[in-house]
Amino acid sequence: MNLLRRTHETELREPRLLDSRTPGVAFEMTGSIQWKPRRASHLDIEAVVCDAVFCRAQAIAIKRYADDIRGAQDAINAELGYNRHERTSCYSRLIATVTLRLNKRDMANSLEYRNSVAQIERLRFLRKQLYSDPSMLLLDYLDKNPEKLVEPPDLAKYQQLALRISSGERWWCQVLEVLDKLSSKVSDQDGNSYVLKVFFASLKEAAPDLFDQHQLEKPAAHDNSRDSDTAAEFS
Repeated sequence: MNLLRRTHETELREPRLLDSRTPGVAFEMTGSIQWKPRRASHLDIEAVVCDAVFCRAQAIAIKRYADDIRGAQDAINAELGYNRHERTSCYSRLIATVTLRLNKRDMANSLEYRNSVAQIERLRFLRKQLYSDPSMLLLDYLDKNPEKLVEPPDLAKYQQLALRISSGERWWCQVLEVLDKLSSKVSDQDGNSYVLKVFFASLKEAAPDLFDQHQLEKPAAHDNSRDSDTAAEFS
């Protein structure tokens, strides 16, 4: 019998780990491979065949969330189960069937991660709608709470909320970041009073009417020998 024409079969008994789209969670892959050897010699042709199957399966698995284990398995088998008449120097006619598994803990983690991703996407959607059209959020609220149709909330409140969040992201976060960096440069046992002093002085110069209107008081005096050096560094 011509051994080069005979179909060989390799069993993947030991699970191979395939990274999924879910961070930190991998599929366990087992299965069987059919292939025909070619004339090129190799010390371990089965290793070459197994590696080829692993690489093709990994390219698909990494695009799938781990909780979609059946979908991932079907996609991999659809790719590997088709005889493409592929030829390499070591083998040809490679086809494979695989089985994917997840333990209960990884499945639970995968579902939790997917729910977290969905929640984040919803929050991003709500933020976008809040900025572009606050009335959409009001309609969504009324759709989920039809009993509120009798006395619907004031749309102006949604508009004010959109303005506050938008303003906060535009410049308040940047101000707080600068203050945090400034406070790390100052040795202050009284609770970063130097930072408050700088902040109040800058705000009072920029908006004196705001101070008069709300009767804001200047923070207590702060004595620190490093103030001048720190101020110079951030000037």
